[in-house]
Amino acid sequence: MRIEQLEVKNFRCLEDISINFPDNNIAVIVGINGAGKTTILDCLKIVLSSIINQLIQLEIKKDFVLQDIIGSLTIIEQDEIHYTAESSQLDAVIKENDEHTITVLCTAKILEEDNSESTTSNITGVNYIEQYSQDSYQNFPLFVYYHDRPIDYYHNKHRKQIKQYTKPLKIYFDKQQLNIYRGCMQADLDDFYEFTQWFERKENFEKERRISENPNYRISSLEAVRKTFEKLLSNLTSIPFSDLRIVSNSRDRVFPFRRRIPNPTLVISKDNQDFKLDQLSSGEKRLLMLATDLARRLAIANPGLGENAWQGEGIVLIDEIDLHLHPQWQRRVLPALTKTFPNCQFIVTTHSPQVLSEVPKESVFILEDGKLIEYSPHTIGRDSNSILYEIFGVKERPEWSQQKIDDCLRLIDDENWNEAREALEELSNLFGNNDTAVVQAQTIFHFMED
Repeated sequence: MRIEQLEVKNFRCLEDISINFPDNNIAVIVGINGAGKTTILDCLKIVLSSIINQLIQLEIKKDFVLQDIIGSLTIIEQDEIHYTAESSQLDAVIKENDEHTITVLCTAKILEEDNSESTTSNITGVNYIEQYSQDSYQNFPLFVYYHDRPIDYYHNKHRKQIKQYTKPLKIYFDKQQLNIYRGCMQADLDDFYEFTQWFERKENFEKERRISENPNYRISSLEAVRKTFEKLLSNLTSIPFSDLRIVSNSRDRVFPFRRRIPNPTLVISKDNQDFKLDQLSSGEKRLLMLATDLARRLAIANPGLGENAWQGEGIVLIDEIDLHLHPQWQRRVLPALTKTFPNCQFIVTTHSPQVLSEVPKESVFILEDGKLIEYSPHTIGRDSNSILYEIFGVKERPEWSQQKIDDCLRLIDDENWNEAREALEELSNLFGNNDTAVVQAQTIFHFMED
């Protein structure tokens, strides 16, 4: 399953945009801050929420916080509508295969009589969607949106703010696979709470079965998570990561009466040394969470795939995929994800030229002032400076440094040798003797002086 096309009219900063997503399951949206990158992902979130709502066929009560709400018919708030427009519209085509296509049309309109809002959601292909709910052996598609905004961003302005230490109630469904849609449109790569709780429950059951019945017993969903995160990280770095597991606080074992709330800790072996989750770098934690959470959701959605849950289908939205990652990992992260999850479509935003250097031009969408730029330069395999300039509009050097280089070259051209020599010395002190501009200026200076 993949999103084939998205059309947006009068939504936030986007007036009229149409995107045809490529077949290679990668789409990267770029632009300056405020250009509309995250808005595109939020549009897709609304579209996917409508499909999820159809999948679960569940009446959501209004007193649940928005993190708990899977999908609601009131999908577009009035303040999202473009200020010059009377209505807002999202139209998406989602293709399962050559035989089945789902079309989603979401419309919000301001009513003149009381300035209220009328919202509708129309989905064609409903009969096909309902097969997921009726067929107990059907593998479910994965939808997930990873972002870095606080949960309060998603709360209705009339709701009370939830304190950080509170955890919202969770909705559980009789059909186990449907639980992958709980909070899937507000997934947070900095929050390991839900994954840790799930992993601990599964691992405890696995240990009990090993002791009581079979020492070789393995839960397929756990094995899928273990193998998937190792596979993803092996595609990023030569440092081996392995043996993801849960350990209890040692003080709780010595003083069990102190234990009030279970406090499981994720531990991982890195280069044959054990590290707690908090001891890993921000980039390592982010990728660990991305790999394990995707694998967990795919394992739940595709029980028939067992340890091969990574083969499951899904649509994954990631805002600022380069966040906290070393430039080398920024370059490798998308190839690693598509290699690890070959049947998932990844739609991401980024400010990193390293990310784009591994992406073909047909997968790059440039936004400027809420509009899609038709011309897209080549990106794959190119150097970061070229991508910075042609895609992001950032020059190779700061203006002040380029001005000093130009001044030095002008002194050389004027054969003002004393001042040129002083300017060269200043450039060497600022940029170093190995800087390409310094080397070039020194070469020209010595050639012309002789």
